[in-house]
Amino acid sequence: MNNPTFIKRFSARIVGPLYAILYHTNQHRFLGFTVGGWLKNLPFIFSLLAILMRWPVLWVIFGIVLAILMRILYWRAKKAGYIRFLGVGSQTGPTDAQLIKDNVKILACATGKFSVKDWEEYVLEQPAEYWRIPIGDHAFMVEHQPGRYLYEFIQRGALEQVESGFFYFGRQPKPALAITFLSTWGSGSEELNFQFYAPSKNSNSAKFRRKIYLTFGKDADKNAVWRSLLRDAGQPVTKKV
Repeated sequence: MNNPTFIKRFSARIVGPLYAILYHTNQHRFLGFTVGGWLKNLPFIFSLLAILMRWPVLWVIFGIVLAILMRILYWRAKKAGYIRFLGVGSQTGPTDAQLIKDNVKILACATGKFSVKDWEEYVLEQPAEYWRIPIGDHAFMVEHQPGRYLYEFIQRGALEQVESGFFYFGRQPKPALAITFLSTWGSGSEELNFQFYAPSKNSNSAKFRRKIYLTFGKDADKNAVWRSLLRDAGQPVTKKV
């Protein structure tokens, strides 16, 4: 994979803080509505006020256009998961990283959809733990609320791609892994004594493509997880570039 262009890196530097602001405005409430809801609707209120006060029609148009732009901006941010990821350099994985022993947990922060019982939720940069199961599967546990956890499992052979790059959310980009895999639910999860969400029996497929992101406090942890994932995926492991 080629390194991202200057334009992509520059736009990510702008989008990262912007998406973080939009995300947090949707997490806080004021007078019964989210702050984001107020920001999207205030321009409409301004337009109505302009009509009632008989201000120039340009002010009415300005409020309507601004309201539409705000809704498009929030829609784009939500569709992107409020983050931007740029893969960089070689994607074949480092050979000098130590392989993780079975059931040894590595601390990280996770972003993506994780599940428990009969529901799932999108989490963004929440504390997480990763570990390898002896049968070759990979487990992720995310603390989405204090003392409450969501999970994801990657079965051996279900991994499609692991990308190393930078995760943009907030002011500073973070080294991260983007993990693409086919998610399966049911019997594999039952062996782990968890009750997970399972697709409807009427579904044509029991597998669906999913991507999650992991950021780490230490490069050594990132490289160890990267190498461990690629080992079980049967992908080549070569020297870092």
